[in-house]
Amino acid sequence: MFKLRNLNYCLLALLLLATACSGVGKPAPTQESITVPGSPSTPVRVQMSMPFAPTVNQDVQVDLQVSSAEAVKGVQASFELPEGVELVSSQAQEQIDLDAGETFSFSAVIRFTRPGQYAINGRALSEEIAPGTRWGDLATINITVGETSSSFGFETTAGEQAESGGGSGGEGGGGYSDCTNPAENQPGCVPPPPVPIPAIECPPPSSEPATPISLALTAPDTAKANEIIPVTVVVCSIQDAPQTQVRLELPAGVELLQGALTWPADLLANQPLSFTLSIRFTASGEYSLSATALYSFAEGTVWGDSSSVVVRVK
Repeated sequence: MFKLRNLNYCLLALLLLATACSGVGKPAPTQESITVPGSPSTPVRVQMSMPFAPTVNQDVQVDLQVSSAEAVKGVQASFELPEGVELVSSQAQEQIDLDAGETFSFSAVIRFTRPGQYAINGRALSEEIAPGTRWGDLATINITVGETSSSFGFETTAGEQAESGGGSGGEGGGGYSDCTNPAENQPGCVPPPPVPIPAIECPPPSSEPATPISLALTAPDTAKANEIIPVTVVVCSIQDAPQTQVRLELPAGVELLQGALTWPADLLANQPLSFTLSIRFTASGEYSLSATALYSFAEGTVWGDSSSVVVRVK
């Protein structure tokens, strides 16, 4: 009986050892890659991909594919990297000519230098096809970067929820709260979309070549960390431009407290609209804010403008 019992213990020990060793040498699971198409309204289309969600200071390659249904010259293809993301190798911009049906691909290696939520843009914009007309497209990869783990998409934050649910003010209009109120500024706080206010005059176009749409972005030159400051976007068109899509780009380290990151603006000819949002910087540094307005005028034709400002936070 003693020998049999010892034998059973030995067999059990061998079984446990085999089970423990069966996982040795297997690679750790990695997150799948992501591929994001743009939202083309012109013959030019883009598609951006990233093979995995990197952690802080881990290099990753990002790829951009640009194609066109028609021949087009002078297309500026570029990666737009927010603060906290650095270019490791290659370059962030290429200028290309495309034949009808041709696809061009280029890559860059980037690195996230600190934890945060980032929006990596891949953009293609042609030279002027006709007066006031360019072809282009934009794709965005949203990523939450951490020290030990990262994931594609944004974790639930005020800014992200506002972007996905507060764009039009007509749909998903419930559940908003004043995120600038400390009593309501809790995780998951969803700020309401911005309310348009008639502006005094149309701003001059910020980008060249000019289109019928113009946009101006204003914010204080300086601010303090955790101070709530206003950001104002004035958008105008010399012709009617209903459902013009306005977008505010915030880098990592900036929180949206009132307003939304994207919203539609129903523009009437020469009647500018002003939108004011509230933001907060979580740390000192130099931050670049940018805004764009795009209107799909007809198949293959987009009007738009963009503007940017730099805020120094103490």
